[in-house]
Amino acid sequence: MEANSGIPVQKPTCIGCGYSLLELTSDNCPECGRYFDRDDESTFRMAWQPAPRRRSAAPPSMWECVGLGVLTILGLLGASNAQPWNGPATCIGLVFGVPVWVGLAIQALWRAGVCWKDRARSDLDQSPLHKRHAGRWFVAPICFLVVVSAIITPWPLMLRFGLSRPAFEAAVRDVQSGKGGVNGRIGLYFVRRVTWNTTNPAGSTILFETGSDFFDPVGFMFDPVRDRTRTDIIQQLGPQWYTYID
Repeated sequence: MEANSGIPVQKPTCIGCGYSLLELTSDNCPECGRYFDRDDESTFRMAWQPAPRRRSAAPPSMWECVGLGVLTILGLLGASNAQPWNGPATCIGLVFGVPVWVGLAIQALWRAGVCWKDRARSDLDQSPLHKRHAGRWFVAPICFLVVVSAIITPWPLMLRFGLSRPAFEAAVRDVQSGKGGVNGRIGLYFVRRVTWNTTNPAGSTILFETGSDFFDPVGFMFDPVRDRTRTDIIQQLGPQWYTYID
């Protein structure tokens, strides 16, 4: 690109790598291969001017993907509690985490829209810049679908408890055999307290308290007699296993 080639002499640079485009005869950046249109200032960057929107025509950054992933995992942990989406810690996480998650998702949609409008130019790149890190485009929709599915169905709770169930059943056997209950980590949950009827441990309902909502303790209940008159049961997880709020 020459200085008198139609682009003002203000150090035009490549959007992709920042290489100077002055005095070039080719329409592709020699550093990274990105194509630019001499008559369209949105395809390159001029010194002392804001970066054109085409600079966003790239997959989400690693930090955007990591942020979405971490917030999604934290949301799944909240959904896998004995009383999903409840409790002080979960509510605080929702207040601060949801806006950030939505912001990152909107940013990913914005990038997708810019890339769609930039597709004609990007097809002329001499190196597959627009195809680098293409897998990052799947992070936002996957996280969105995972969160929606966790809201609609209790699969995070069922999965986490299913993986922890052998440890809970071992704890039940300890109580029934008279060894007593052990507070601490059981499976993938931290149990604050274990309570049962000490006069009849073999046939007693056993409560594993794992947390609380704003007022009452919640956790998992082992009920060998399946007492249908109980009003503290929230959800059945399997034969003899329930979530409860006391």
